[in-house]
Amino acid sequence: MTRIAIPVQSCRDKTLSSHFGRAGGYIIAEIRDGRIVKTECLENPRRMGYRPGEYLRIIGIDVLLIPSHGGIGRKALQQLAEIGAKVFLVDAMNADEALKKYIDGETQEYIGEGCLGREH
Repeated sequence: MTRIAIPVQSCRDKTLSSHFGRAGGYIIAEIRDGRIVKTECLENPRRMGYRPGEYLRIIGIDVLLIPSHGGIGRKALQQLAEIGAKVFLVDAMNADEALKKYIDGETQEYIGEGCLGREH
């Protein structure tokens, strides 16, 4: 099973958020044998006192999908790398499309260093 996180502007419309840490929520999907078996949406965990990268590390995700036009901070990348999570770029408008493209192998691994914070 693979656990995937996708930053979205809100849990209602599932439009991808252009910056990981400022997302309104995160779609968490579980994929088994190329099929989506479960999805849920978590509000940005900052309200609970966690940074998003820290929280996704705690809940144990394997993959983070970010939009190809988006960004992610260095600290979040480091936190995800600590658990071996991979970050992929996806050319999609919403979480459903992003998941389909991931399953179909239409993503590219993110190899950047991440942004320094508010610059993106």
